[in-house]
Amino acid sequence: MRSGHIAGRVLGALRAHAKKVVGAMALVTALSVVGTAAAELYDNLDIVGRRAAKMTERTGYFKLARIQSNAAPSSDSDSIESAMWATRTRYSSGTISGTRVLKCRYDGMEVGYEYKTLTCRGRVTTPRRGSYYVVITAAEYDADDRVFYTQDYGTFSNKIS
Repeated sequence: MRSGHIAGRVLGALRAHAKKVVGAMALVTALSVVGTAAAELYDNLDIVGRRAAKMTERTGYFKLARIQSNAAPSSDSDSIESAMWATRTRYSSGTISGTRVLKCRYDGMEVGYEYKTLTCRGRVTTPRRGSYYVVITAAEYDADDRVFYTQDYGTFSNKIS
């Protein structure tokens, strides 16, 4: 197991920083949401720029301006997964609890490279009735551990119902 990859924990101090998230989310009807704070869990990937999301009872999508690689020069990223989650509480780090509504996978990338204007579209897993925060995550696959580790995330500030 690589250092710093213990599920449910974040080792060391998190680099605190704020990112703005602008977007829209809908669960049957549209609801605009603006702004959020996001923290990096590990430092290999960053979600950068504007985000948007929309969901109906059957389909949905989310858009990311960029996912960029910040890995150490000797560690290019493996496969990358971006996902949209519905969580009952604000996500801040560690194991995410909620419904993974939609996910997309991409090839890994070398340090300094980025994916621009990513759109993930498809059938959604609708969460049970209730009020939820919407979280977009970027995770990297660890071939040694055979698991995706969340690298960065953004939580929309308004809840959806």
